[in-house]
Amino acid sequence: MAKRKKFKARTFESMGQVFIDPDGRQRRETSANLYESMILSDAWHDLTSKQQVLYMIAKAQYYGKRKPRQDYTEDTSVQGDDCFYLPWHAVNKQYRMYKDTCRSNFVRDIQALVRHGFIVVVMCGKSHRTKNIYKYSDGWQTWKPDLK
Repeated sequence: MAKRKKFKARTFESMGQVFIDPDGRQRRETSANLYESMILSDAWHDLTSKQQVLYMIAKAQYYGKRKPRQDYTEDTSVQGDDCFYLPWHAVNKQYRMYKDTCRSNFVRDIQALVRHGFIVVVMCGKSHRTKNIYKYSDGWQTWKPDLK
């Protein structure tokens, strides 16, 4: 059986396999797929552009970062491959998506992703000052707008 050729991003897609992040750290490149069926869905079109970008950042966090199952080995609810962290610090400092004073906008946008069925909250860390844990959902496929 032949080995699969390792995917190499094109120059218009990436800076290479390794890059320097805004904090000056050397990091490995990750990618996050978005499929056309999702982009054409009603749920996706109902999101604001900032909420859509936040979803893409969540996908980057999902593919390239530490998984909750490594930190919560005894908790079966976070052992799946579809669980991930999306910390405010990463979105604010690393990805420069929100200003320091706009944390409420981040929370609002996360809630929109939950309402539209893209993610669910598995564990809320607010009371213990820990990271929230999210899980991907396919609820967006059957999402219908609220008709008031």
